[in-house]
Amino acid sequence: VASLPVALGPRAAAWLACFVMAAAQVLVIICLYLWGAPMAALVVGGLLGGQVIAMRIFLSDPEGRATWYNGIGVLLYVTGMMASAYALRLLEVTT
Repeated sequence: VASLPVALGPRAAAWLACFVMAAAQVLVIICLYLWGAPMAALVVGGLLGGQVIAMRIFLSDPEGRATWYNGIGVLLYVTGMMASAYALRLLEVTT
């Protein structure tokens, strides 16, 4: 199986996964702010802050902390996606 940990090694795969997750959330925060949902951007930013703390712990021992990060970091990530979806639903869209 050519998974990221197999292809890159556990440490590099963990760094790449954290970077991609954080970068996507930064883009969402910017979009939410520009689209007129600053409170949602603040919520997602706060969740990203918590996730960065979890990422630091995860990256100190990617193999030993993978299960822990899946429970904490991914929960914060998904919560941010739900907050973003809720904010988008509240935005008035004209076509």
